[in-house]
Amino acid sequence: MYRWEPPSEAELEARRARQRELDALAADIEALILKFNEMDIAARNLEAGSSSWSQKLAELDRDMMARLAEIEKKNAENKERLTGLSGEVGDLDKLLQDLLRARQLKLFRMDDYKLAYRLFRQRKYSGAASQFIRVLNTRYPSKLRDNILFGLGASYYKLKRWDKAARSLSTVFNQIQNGDKWHEASLLLGLTHYRNSRRSQALYVLHRGLERNPPPSVRNLMEKLERQIQEDPVLVTAQ
Repeated sequence: MYRWEPPSEAELEARRARQRELDALAADIEALILKFNEMDIAARNLEAGSSSWSQKLAELDRDMMARLAEIEKKNAENKERLTGLSGEVGDLDKLLQDLLRARQLKLFRMDDYKLAYRLFRQRKYSGAASQFIRVLNTRYPSKLRDNILFGLGASYYKLKRWDKAARSLSTVFNQIQNGDKWHEASLLLGLTHYRNSRRSQALYVLHRGLERNPPPSVRNLMEKLERQIQEDPVLVTAQ
């Protein structure tokens, strides 16, 4: 019959030492990839994709405005010819207002994007996550998708909501491999999986990240984290 024995003081000290090592490594990773600055929030990639995005947005806006104009025209005609049918006119008014509200909600604003990063820098991680989600629901430039998802994943990481953090970062890892945030997302995803006791997934992500020629600073931290995981007989989680 198996009898559980409590860990010895030496084993406990070894675990504490590994935890300190992980905390120090995590701090280095966060200092490198979570120190959002004005370059990040100024959408450095916006210029490259702005022309195609502006064209698509203009087309969508023209379609919406054409529909609004058609409804306004019909509304005016009904008001002239169907004065007694207040119900139909009222319905058209409501539809018009709903469309205008929907158009406003879908409109991408750079200030909203900047606000998400500003909230993150102010350590208001819950507010930052909510703001990143709002931006994701707009017609944002496609070149910003990895930055938005990375910011959302980083916010959830700081909130220790590992599954939600992994979901956003995995989208960058799996779907946006040519984005400028891919290597940083891979590193943070590896750390997130490790914090969440998903050792094999963490090692897989780091292995893939190292295969794709990361910048030296990111490579160094990926290699350190990979070694830490491989050498750790006991999974270490966030304290």
